[in-house]
Amino acid sequence: MQAKNCFKLNPYFSFIRDRARLAAWESFAGGKFALIAAIKKRYGAKITEVYDQALPVGLNEIASARKTLG
Repeated sequence: MQAKNCFKLNPYFSFIRDRARLAAWESFAGGKFALIAAIKKRYGAKITEVYDQALPVGLNEIASARKTLG
C-alpha cells in the first residue's frame, strides 16, 4: 500500500516549526505588548515569560491556561 500525501488531501494542512515565534503575529495585534495583552484577555494565559521561546512552547502555555479556565 502506498502512503498518501497529506498535502494533496488537505490544502489547509499546516504545521509549526520550532523556529517560529509569537513575534510573527505582532503586526496583526499592534505590537508585542498588544499581542501579549490580547492573548491574556482572550485565553487567560500569561505568556510574557515564554514569548521569545519557540512557538510550540507559547501555544502549550495558552492551551494549559484554557484547560485551567475550563
